[in-house]
Amino acid sequence: MTTVIYAHRGASGKAPENTMAAFRIALSEEAEGIETDVQLTKDGVPVLIHDERLRRTTGTGGYVKDVTYQQIKALNANAGFPTEVNTPVPSLEEFLEWAKDKPLHLNLELKNNKITYRHLEDIVLKQLDAYNLLDRTVISSFNPLSLKKIETDQSRYRNRIAYRKTFCKSAGSGQSSRRRCTAYKDNTSPSEAGKSLS
Repeated sequence: MTTVIYAHRGASGKAPENTMAAFRIALSEEAEGIETDVQLTKDGVPVLIHDERLRRTTGTGGYVKDVTYQQIKALNANAGFPTEVNTPVPSLEEFLEWAKDKPLHLNLELKNNKITYRHLEDIVLKQLDAYNLLDRTVISSFNPLSLKKIETDQSRYRNRIAYRKTFCKSAGSGQSSRRRCTAYKDNTSPSEAGKSLS
């Protein structure tokens, strides 16, 4: 059994979360995997950002779903690092292009439990397939129906995503309780899914 150390939103304690700077630092500090969050822009481009609202990470009002890729790319996603400049929100494609020849596992969290992003699953699968990264990627979401769609849709691709069983656990309590579901490899149990590096 193997434990994989994932950098949560990249090395988010040393660089703005979910930015290429955070991912590069995570790799340099020997993280074995990177966890990041995927949402869609108004024009259907998958981008890496945690919140549905732009305010916390970019200082700009509005929602990810209501801006185009060119608009979000022009923002400075420097949350927690006010002196950092030129830290754009990366696209999934930019991240995969960088990661394709790196010795990294990937965990992509689909942020579609609050906002329904049409075709998000298929768009993500297509890009993972294009970069030959399906077999070292796991998908997580608070939306179990989204993971079921991943399971169904992946049969159309050359390789199989690292998806064999789904583990769900509650997050929060009462009305705020949610279920986080993650697709794990056959030989990986939830307790071995990895630690966060920040």
